[in-house]
Amino acid sequence: LTKSLSSTSVGPSLVYDNGTNVGVGMSPNYKLDVNGQINASAGLCMSGVCKTTWPAGGGGTTEPNTVRISDLATGAGTQASPWIGWDTRIGGLLPEIDYVFPCGWYSFSNTINMTRTPGRYTLRGTSKQCVTLVYTGTGDAILVDSLSSPEGNYKNILENIDIHDFTLRSNTGNRGIHLREVGQITIKDINIIGFVTGSGGQGWKDAAIVLGGTLPCCGTIITRIHDSWIAYANGDGIKTKEQNTNHALSITDNHIQGNHGGGINMAGASGSALNIVGNTIEGNGLGSIILGYTEGGVNIAGNYFEETAAQSTSITIGTQAYSYGISITGNFLGGNGVTNTAIILGKAAATEGGIVSGNSILGYKTCISKVNVVDYTIANNKCRPF
Repeated sequence: LTKSLSSTSVGPSLVYDNGTNVGVGMSPNYKLDVNGQINASAGLCMSGVCKTTWPAGGGGTTEPNTVRISDLATGAGTQASPWIGWDTRIGGLLPEIDYVFPCGWYSFSNTINMTRTPGRYTLRGTSKQCVTLVYTGTGDAILVDSLSSPEGNYKNILENIDIHDFTLRSNTGNRGIHLREVGQITIKDINIIGFVTGSGGQGWKDAAIVLGGTLPCCGTIITRIHDSWIAYANGDGIKTKEQNTNHALSITDNHIQGNHGGGINMAGASGSALNIVGNTIEGNGLGSIILGYTEGGVNIAGNYFEETAAQSTSITIGTQAYSYGISITGNFLGGNGVTNTAIILGKAAATEGGIVSGNSILGYKTCISKVNVVDYTIANNKCRPF
């Protein structure tokens, strides 16, 4: 573009416009290309992510590619005073950016979406003891979905998802965290609780954590749910969608408590390479672990189960279809004297090639019910029925 040199002449300016891109001090290769530094007095926005302040040079208080959520919100940040009115103003999260919640209570009604291009996504708090997210909507609080991948082919799926170190509460939400056809996900050190104030069983009407997509095909690959408290949901604690298989799923060292549905309800579909180890699973209305069908490599070990409802069963295998390759070892299973059965094998379909050994089973009317079982080793269990 030209600029005025005098009242009678013009010359080249610093601005280049080729009809597609605009450049400042250079020929542009992007929509806006600048040769030099940029200064914005009121802040800077990139893909809807707006910031008005940055740490002082040399301070080292904020890592590169880090967005502090409190920079995008207003209001005080304690339960007693007005909550931070964040409401997901950043829209969908972007890959390769570390989204951090400083200590405070955050109220939001729109879904936090990770549904963009493949890449590393991180959503974390500074600590689950001091960061609380209160979801006031009626859908998914956090949704991770590979929209760029046609469901069922596992191509271009979102991978490297890290969600950790905060508390998520709701009286109204349908799902706390919903994972649909994604891979390499870690959920750790979080509390997902089905109430804000009052009693439990109000929020998370479907489940606190849901694995699987909208079609009967698409679950998750390499998912780790670790060291979290998943409690008092109106529905299940952890649930798989109908006919959605999940491969390489690890559920370890969690406390899954007081959910109205099942603790881990995979009645619709289970998958392969399932590792359920070291959890405390207690007081869930429909039992602790429900597996619909499995494709081998299932390890249920070192868990503590405690049932309080008469209809509850601690471990139910084969509610939907043929299951094989299941190991149930070294668990403590405790009933309250009115609970019917500790372990049911092959409830609705055959289960083959498994082992049930070294478990301590107390306080149930029946310790192990073998409904439809082929080639199982059942030995060395301590069984004291009520």
